[in-house]
Amino acid sequence: MNGESPTWIPLVGAVEVVVDRVTPVSIHGDPYVDLVVAPDGEVPAAFRVAAQQFESSPAPGDRVRLHLLMSQVDRVETLPSA
Repeated sequence: MNGESPTWIPLVGAVEVVVDRVTPVSIHGDPYVDLVVAPDGEVPAAFRVAAQQFESSPAPGDRVRLHLLMSQVDRVETLPSA
């Protein structure tokens, strides 16, 4: 990526994506998950999300709906598999 956000990332709103990569991270003892995701056929993007946003640990291939505020994830919904 060239430093610009992909056009599919809304400033405010929700987008359904497929998880490509998941990396657990701890920041000062707080659990987070680094996600690389994209809608079908789009350029992937990375997001850091608080682990508490997930009902269970996400895995590659999972479908989720990211709710964004100022292009930052503030809520995650797990979607049924396609």
